[in-house]
Amino acid sequence: MPSFMGSKGITCEGLPTGRTDLIKNGVLTGCLTNWYEAQRLLHDPQIKEKLGMDAAAARIALIPRNGFRFTRGGGRQFDSQATVAASNVVVEGAESVALDELISKVKNGLYIGRIWYTYPINGLRAGDFTCTVVGDSFIIRNGRTVAPLKANTVRINDNILRVLNHIIGITKDVKGTLVWAADEVVYAPEIAVTGVKVDEIAGFMESL
Repeated sequence: MPSFMGSKGITCEGLPTGRTDLIKNGVLTGCLTNWYEAQRLLHDPQIKEKLGMDAAAARIALIPRNGFRFTRGGGRQFDSQATVAASNVVVEGAESVALDELISKVKNGLYIGRIWYTYPINGLRAGDFTCTVVGDSFIIRNGRTVAPLKANTVRINDNILRVLNHIIGITKDVKGTLVWAADEVVYAPEIAVTGVKVDEIAGFMESL
């Protein structure tokens, strides 16, 4: 995909990259894989028990477009084994709107521009996470942004499954989101979510 940050033309296994649709209309339709894992699954005599389909049907969803030697905090490393990794992950919605319209739906709340120190808590399976709200964040009143939110004054403490199940809208435009020391780039829309749990945290040192 031209101009997308994570774009690569050839995998570290020497195969062409390409688009893989993972989810369509709420249904899992494809998987990321490399050559080794695809062949291992397609030649597994228990493939139907493991995947719910035979090798002929599974072959369409197991195209090896994602065998990369990503490691050591960024970049390809020739001396590492090719694993399965994404390049550009694009999140889109069927009913998207402009940002102003999305903010108007919120009525009263917060526009969160950036977060950092995001951690899973209670184990990955639980889906609980915590993160600190930093720059480019604003207070929303009567469907409009009215004032900046001071950085490092609130934290989000919530559950990712609850967040995903309470989305009330998304924007048309997607933005590349970088994760520290990761080669994958997520292109995500801005989303409006109801009932996000936000807690005030310790004040600034200048108040001491």
